[in-house]
Amino acid sequence: MIQFSWFSFKKHDEFANNLAVEFIQHCPPDLVYKPKNRKANNKLNKAINNLYTLAHSYRSNIKLNIYTKARIGNKFMWSLKEAGYDDALIEELTNGILLALSGKK
Repeated sequence: MIQFSWFSFKKHDEFANNLAVEFIQHCPPDLVYKPKNRKANNKLNKAINNLYTLAHSYRSNIKLNIYTKARIGNKFMWSLKEAGYDDALIEELTNGILLALSGKK
């Protein structure tokens, strides 16, 4: 049987899960939504920058097509929804990751 690498999503699913776990560990929902906490804001900004850097470096090492990018974004989005993050934050992070995966800044 011929296996097309174009439709092989296992490593992309693992990457999306690793991105979500990384973000959840560094910035759990209760830390993100603390009001006016400078330390929490700094930690959130560092975690977001780290996510985008990881996504950009993943794109540099692995050729992605539109379906794999969409799948990574979708897996990441649902992982954060299950963890209890706000929809606006999830949308912003997912869009940023998709931009980093597309190579745009």
